[in-house]
Amino acid sequence: MYQIVFSDKITKQLLKISRTNKDLSLRIRKIVSYLQLDPNHPSIRLHKLKNTQYWSIAVGKSIRIRLRINNNQIFLLKIGTHDEVY
Repeated sequence: MYQIVFSDKITKQLLKISRTNKDLSLRIRKIVSYLQLDPNHPSIRLHKLKNTQYWSIAVGKSIRIRLRINNNQIFLLKIGTHDEVY
């Protein structure tokens, strides 16, 4: 199992989402739990971003989370649309 670490930026973003979009907030929680247990779970579509140290996972069709993996820690950095995250 991996340890999930939330950046200050994504923490603020997630608080805003939890107040404004309960359905999205629940989907994010589900995806993060999959990530914590098994980063290769097919529903999260984990992939490395070209020429960077970052990775990305999908939360539905339009929302992405940018992250960094270091040993057994996964640092969640930013959430948003494809254009906002990349």
